[in-house]
Parts: sequence; C-alpha cells; structure tokens
Amino acid sequence: MGSGPQRVNDLDYEHDEKNEELIVEEIKRELFAEETCARHRREERDFTRKRVLSFGRVVVLILSGHKISLQNSLNKFFGVIGELFKVPTASGYCQAKQKIKPEVFVRLNDVLCRDFYKLYGEDGELREWHGHRLLGADGTYLNLPDTEELRAQFSVHKNQHLGEKSEQVQALAVVYTIC
Repeated sequence: MGSGPQRVNDLDYEHDEKNEELIVEEIKRELFAEETCARHRREERDFTRKRVLSFGRVVVLILSGHKISLQNSLNKFFGVIGELFKVPTASGYCQAKQKIKPEVFVRLNDVLCRDFYKLYGEDGELREWHGHRLLGADGTYLNLPDTEELRAQFSVHKNQHLGEKSEQVQALAVVYTIC
C-alpha cells in the first residue's frame, strides 16, 4: 500500500527526465547549428575556422558562469570534456566572448521556453490560475561585456573611482513560472 505513490513519483521523475533530455538536445542542436553561429556572431569572419574555442563552447562557458578564477574555470571545463591539454588562455576566451552577439541568449531562451511549454503542455502538466500562467520574478546581477549595444539596453553601474574602468554593464532579472 505504501509503494503506490512512490511508483507514481518514479514515473513522474522518469517522464520529467525524458522531457528534460529532449529540451537539452534541442538546445544543443540550436547552439551548434551553423545558422545559429552565422546569425549571432559579430563579424562574418568570426568562428569560421575550427578552433578550440568554437562558437558553441564559448556560449556554454558564458552560460556556466564563473565562481572561480577565469583560468581555473577554463581548466575545469576542458578537463571535463577531456581536452585538458587544449585549454585556451583567459585572454583568448575574453576575446572570443566579444565576437558573440547577446541575441544568441534570447534565441536559446526562446527555444527553451517553446520546447518546455510544448512538452509539458501536451502532457497537461502546466497549471494555470484563472486561465493565466502565473509568473514570479527574482533577480541576480550579471556582469556583461561593455559594448554600446548593451549599454543602451541595460544599466551601467559606477563605483567611487573615476574613469571608464570603474563602470560595469549589468542586467538584473529572472522570471519563474509559479504554477
């Protein structure tokens, strides 16, 4: 009698895991597609040669965030993918980041949301409140590359020191589906 709910939870978990795998595969397809790279690189010549820091890898590194030093993050990432002896320099990574348009993250978010709502909506697992999705917002600061485009779109924060080095471009906002 006590194993009934556990079995349902196991099935729910397996179902959720399968949906998550499908979403991750679609994100990977989008991220490593030639068209995505062509549409979201700054210059036509960027990411045209086969390099250690490919378009997809740079985007994945950006998305992974860096809680430790940049070089240690690169060492860890390339160790995980089995290419420890091909680790680029932090400077090379910073240069590669500048070649990517920020719109790639909007596109990846669109793919994620589209697939999430498609998969879970078909299953009847999305709940609504009076016919509407209920969203909640929270925030975190993201330090963004300092470009004119991003300065126009997001806020610029300054510290007590004078000069351009004292400024950071930051974005703040995360939205969650509540029910």
